[in-house]
Amino acid sequence: MASARVSSMRRGDEIRSLAAALVPERAARSDPAVSWLESVTGLVQRAVDKWDLEVDDGELRHGGFAIVVPVSRTGEKCVLKVSQLTGAVATEALALSAWDGRGAVRLVHADLHPGGPCP
Repeated sequence: MASARVSSMRRGDEIRSLAAALVPERAARSDPAVSWLESVTGLVQRAVDKWDLEVDDGELRHGGFAIVVPVSRTGEKCVLKVSQLTGAVATEALALSAWDGRGAVRLVHADLHPGGPCP
């Protein structure tokens, strides 16, 4: 299997560019959201390594609190959602785990430790 190193791929540049574009011009450099956005590429790389993912082509998406990267694992198409760890994120992971794909997306993995990729 080819290396999935995000930092050496074109996708790594795209992820960095997306994260940088989300930082408002008026944000103070000490703003926690800015610091988190600057760490997104590393968070994606850790998840790729930890869960043996391949970063796929496809549109990078984002909302107000997360970045979503198309990935695959052993041929299964998935998405990697990376967000700041909050109570709401932890609750979302718990709910998705309980639903197990019935009426919602199936949660494959979640890392609910500070500094880790989240669901």
